[in-house]
Amino acid sequence: MMWRPILVTILAAGLAVPAALAQSPPDTPAPSAQLSDQKLDAAAAAIARVAFLRQTYERQLAQADPADREKIAEQASGELAKAVNDQGLSVDEYNSIVDRARTDPGVRKKILDRLQPPPEDPGPGAPPAPKE
Repeated sequence: MMWRPILVTILAAGLAVPAALAQSPPDTPAPSAQLSDQKLDAAAAAIARVAFLRQTYERQLAQADPADREKIAEQASGELAKAVNDQGLSVDEYNSIVDRARTDPGVRKKILDRLQPPPEDPGPGAPPAPKE
């Protein structure tokens, strides 16, 4: 059976998991339009959710009976789109931001910074963090 094209595209492209963003960009000029903090926040949240879903569905597809793959692919496609839409982005808008992060080091850094967990506050009386 054939998998849904959107899922194949999503899984093949990696749809912007952080590792894909961390790769060296091709030698293309960075677009000049600024992305708002709100869009960057939404994209980062969507990337995190998409990465989790992608791993989950890749595992399910790898272990699935061939007869069940199309059903799983349809479910995954819907869940991935919902993860993006739940952040207030269309899939096209999300893909555009991800493509931009791949080519624009500034956008990539802003998204990666948002994907990092905040440093933990050790609280009062805690020893200072070791210097590196």
